[in-house]
Formats: sequence, C-alpha cells, structure tokens
Amino acid sequence: MTALQATAGGKPSFLDIARKTGNNIRFLEWADWCERWNRATDIPVLEGLLHCGFKTDVRTPEEEIERLRTFLNLAEGHGSSKSLSSVESAVASKAFKVLAEKLSGVLNDRLPVMPPEAVEAVLKFFRPKETMLSEGGGLQNFPRIPNEDDKSRYFPLWKMGQTCLDWCRWVWEIDHYGAYCTPVGPWPKNEATLQALKDARPKVLEILYAFKRGQLERLLDMTQALDGEGGNQHLVTRVQWELFTPDCLEKLRELALRSGPTIPWALVAGSSAAKVFLDVRVAHSFQRKHKKANKQ
Repeated sequence: MTALQATAGGKPSFLDIARKTGNNIRFLEWADWCERWNRATDIPVLEGLLHCGFKTDVRTPEEEIERLRTFLNLAEGHGSSKSLSSVESAVASKAFKVLAEKLSGVLNDRLPVMPPEAVEAVLKFFRPKETMLSEGGGLQNFPRIPNEDDKSRYFPLWKMGQTCLDWCRWVWEIDHYGAYCTPVGPWPKNEATLQALKDARPKVLEILYAFKRGQLERLLDMTQALDGEGGNQHLVTRVQWELFTPDCLEKLRELALRSGPTIPWALVAGSSAAKVFLDVRVAHSFQRKHKKANKQ
C-alpha cells in the first residue's frame, strides 16, 4: 500500500476520501489558511499554501482585502535589490507567480467590493522604483520592465506587466468600474472604493511614466466615448480629453519637469509627459473657445 492510498496506520488518505465523496470537499476558509500558514515550518508547505491561497473561501469584504494584502506583502521585494533571506526570496517569488495568474481577475471583478484601502495596497505594489525617477525607470517589485521576449522567457513577469497596464487603463477610464464592472459575489460595490479609484488617477500617471516610454502617450489614443446630454447622447470615437482633470494636469507638469527646468525644455529633451501636457492644454483651450462661441 502506497502513501497515496493510505496514511500511516492504514487510515484512508485525503485522496481516497475525495474520490469517494465525488470532490465535495470544500476549499479552506481564509482563517484556516492563515492558521496553517502560521504553523508551516518549511518552504514546500509555504509554496503549497500560496498556490491555493486564492481558492480559499472568504466570508466578508474585509477577509477578501486581507487575502489580497497578504499576497501583495509576501511578493514585496520580488526582483528588487532589497536584501531578502533565502526563505523570503522563495516566498516572494512564489507569491509573485500566483499574483501574476490571479491578480487580473481580482482587480477586475473583486476590487470594487473591497474596502478602499485595497486601492492603496495595489498602488503601493505597483509603485515606481524609489531610486529611478526618470521616465521608464521601472517599478519597485519588477526585476525589469517586461517585453515580448518575456512571454516565453519569464511568463509571470510578462503577465504581471499586462495586468499592471490593464489596471491603470481601467482606473484611468473610471467608467470601467463605475458602469461596466459587475462584481462576482454576494457583496455590492463599495462607493468609497470607487471614489478611491477615481482619486488614484494621478498616481496611475506616475506608474505609466515609470513603466516605459510611450505609455503616457497611449492615453491620447482614440477610444469610444459618449457625447451629448440627456436623451441626445451618442457613441463617438475620440480622445477623452475630459479625463485630464486639473489634478492630472498638475501631475503631468510635475513629471515633465523631471526632464528640464521648463515644459518647453522638457519637450525638447523628449519627455512624453511634456508632450501630453501640452497636447491637453491646447485641446482644453480649443474646447473652451468653441463652447464660448456656440453660446454667442
């Protein structure tokens, strides 16, 4: 009799029980997962718990944010110059790989039901490198900014990069969460969290600036938007200039001035933040004049 067939003493194994009950064994509850995590004494057990962590049952939005924060904290330091022990490095690497697989779905479907602190936790994980303030300087928990070669060389890094960019776009176009995202589960959207996402848009500009050159300029791409008012609304394809609110314009100015003492200087130096800032200023000026002329 093998270990797969029975435990010591001839008792049925977990696998035997699962077969007989037709897979009706529930996943761990989050509290049970935490208890097992705190009792674990070796890396294989820790890695196994991380592998199934997002399959745990959560009973409240507070437990769900605790689970998300736990994984983000455990992945902290992955790929950075921060000194980690061998155990911490193994845990951070495994947590990063699990997040690469699961985080996109969490951010899309689950984030709006969590408390607003979840937004800050995600922003912290995707924060720019603290010692590299130049455009394309990278993100703190990314060993490097992924490219297409990483799709086959190191898929979790490539996948996490896509998740980061997608989430930044969702937050920038806040209607994704406000109108299109329907959370899966028993809890309603948290209005405070939706407001926190809206307030996070300047920080999204920082992340895109640090990610790589060209990401800020993609915010000027033509997208579908609603024009008109009331019953006269219609769908058009245009640049969503209205998303560049005063706080976002101030952040663009701040980013641009990292490349020179003035905005024109930064533009000549190749700053995409300066280019986007000037484009938006021109567009807003034209729109104000056009609106004023229509009222006369």
